Amino acid sequence: MAGLICFLITHCTYIYALCRDARFGAHKGPFVVFTIVALAIIFGLWTSLPAALKIPVIIYAAALGVMAAQATSRALGTPAETPRHYAAWLAAAGGFFFMVSDTFLAYGRFSLHIPLNAFWVLGTYYAAQFLFARSTEDFANEH
Repeated sequence: MAGLICFLITHCTYIYALCRDARFGAHKGPFVVFTIVALAIIFGLWTSLPAALKIPVIIYAAALGVMAAQATSRALGTPAETPRHYAAWLAAAGGFFFMVSDTFLAYGRFSLHIPLNAFWVLGTYYAAQFLFARSTEDFANEH
């Protein structure tokens, strides 16, 4: 539960950062898509989750979906001719990979035997962190 809370705080921090230069929910499409994905993940796990984790998993999945949706919404709203465009899409990819990582983690822990699960969880997690970190660089002189 402590890890879930720490990562929940991380996603809330990412959401805050992703709203600093973009209006929250400016593009509704990503929110619809990531809501459907989060609900599918929750429903897929529901019967195998311990009762004490059902509400925390709903809250966490919602925060994760909002973070990925806001990252994508921000990227869609960043003008293509600006240096920030590339950085915004790196952050959007980071949000996507974070969602994939946590999906592997949850399904591997509660529902399915996934071969090489640690590889998939950590590989997508490190990709997400790398992409978020790269998205903070100044690309003004590169693109």
